[in-house]
Amino acid sequence: MFPHQALPATKLIVGFSVALPCASLCINRRLFQIATVSQVMSTRAEVRISPTQQKSIPNFFLQKLRAVFIDIAIGVGIPILIMALRRLKSKSRETN
Repeated sequence: MFPHQALPATKLIVGFSVALPCASLCINRRLFQIATVSQVMSTRAEVRISPTQQKSIPNFFLQKLRAVFIDIAIGVGIPILIMALRRLKSKSRETN
């Protein structure tokens, strides 16, 4: 490989080597959340919801949405951050 072609391949190797443990972490986080749930949530059609419980339902969906965003940040954000930091490190090495 020529030097200018080695950079994208190296970035992908570094990204994949970080992304696999991050994906495993996301799966383990989700399994932990499922295993430690204290209340089973059914659909609205299956359960009659009292007016006092209606306030907690949007909160439940916001918690699920927040968990998805955290998983995306871990699974995609950390590998991208590591690839960017690796690029900065290689640029500082080239200038010396």
